[in-house]
Amino acid sequence: PRTAINCITLIHAKGDERSEDPVNRAELLKRAMFVICSRASMPGYSSTPDLKDCEYVLGYFAEHLITSEEPYFSREFFITKCREFLVKQLVHVNVEDILDLLIDNNIIIHTASGLTFRFASWVFYFAAQRMHHNEKFAELILAGFNYTKFPEILEFYTGIDCRRTGALTRLT
Repeated sequence: PRTAINCITLIHAKGDERSEDPVNRAELLKRAMFVICSRASMPGYSSTPDLKDCEYVLGYFAEHLITSEEPYFSREFFITKCREFLVKQLVHVNVEDILDLLIDNNIIIHTASGLTFRFASWVFYFAAQRMHHNEKFAELILAGFNYTKFPEILEFYTGIDCRRTGALTRLT
C-alpha cells in the first residue's frame, strides 16, 4: 500500500537506479529489508540484526507458517521457535530484536488472533529464502504441484539469483 513509510522505504530501496527493466520483486523486498535493517536503532547493548540474519531466521519461521497453515502466532511462540532453530544451527541472533524490527515497520502486525505478517508477500519472500538455504523445504514446495498453492514463492525463489534452474526444470 502507498503509505508514507512504505513509499519512503521503496524509494530508498530503489536508490539511484534509473533502470527501465521490469521489477524483480525479490530484489526489491531484499533492498527494502536492507533499508529497514540499516536504519534500525535498537537502544541498549543488543546488536542490531543484519539482513542475512533476518532472512535466515525468518525463512525458517515462514517455513513453519506454511507447513502448519497457521498464519497467527504469539510473541512467545515466535521467540521460542526461532531460538530452538538457531541453537540447532549454532547461530546467535537476537530474535527479540528481529521481531521488534518487523513490528516497528508494520511487517508483522497485532490482530485479535495474535501476531501475523501484514502481507502474505513477506511470508512468501522469506519462504523463498528458506528454499534457497534448505533443499528439503525447496523439494517440499516443488514436489507434487505444491507450488501451485503459492505461485509467489516461485517468483521470489527464482528472483533470488539466476541459478534456480531446478524450479524451471520442475515446471517444464
